[in-house]
Amino acid sequence: MADNFELQVSEPIPCEVDYHLSEQQLADYFDLQFQLIQEGKRPPATMELAMLGYALDFLGFAENAANTKIDFQEESLGVFEAILDAIYRMYADEAPSGEDFDDMVKKATGYFGVLILKNIGGNWIQSNIGMGMNIKGSNAFLYNRIARRLTNGREDEVISFYEALKNL
Repeated sequence: MADNFELQVSEPIPCEVDYHLSEQQLADYFDLQFQLIQEGKRPPATMELAMLGYALDFLGFAENAANTKIDFQEESLGVFEAILDAIYRMYADEAPSGEDFDDMVKKATGYFGVLILKNIGGNWIQSNIGMGMNIKGSNAFLYNRIARRLTNGREDEVISFYEALKNL
C-alpha cells in the first residue's frame, strides 16, 4: 500500500533584500548582515539571507572553478546553463558525495533564485521538497529543478523553465 504524500508549502516570505542592487552591493549587504549576526545585533540568518549567500558563493564558483564571470542578469542564463552542463558531466564521470551534491544544488538554487527575483520578482517559499519561489501566485520548486538538471542533464535545462516562469 502506497503512502500518501502531502506537499507542505510555506506562505511566501516577503523579501527584505533589494534585488535591484548590483552584485557588489548585494555582496556588501550580505557581509554586513553576517557581521551583525556574529555581533548579536541581528537575529540569525533568514532563509532569504542564506539563499543570497549561496548565490554569491555560486558567482565565486563560476569565476574560480569555471573561469567564467556571470551576474544576475537574464543574459547570463546561457552561461549558467553551460556551467550546469559542465557540472553534470563532471558528476557523470565522478559521482560526488551526497553532501557535495547538496551543497552545489543549494549554491545553484540560490543563484537561480536571485536571478529570478532580480528580473521577474517573487518571494521565497519553503517546502518539504526543497526551496522554491512563489511567482505571481504560482509555486516553482527551484531546488528540485536544479537537482534534476545536475542528475539528468540537458533534458531538464533551466532556460525554458525560466521563460515559463517569466510568462506566468
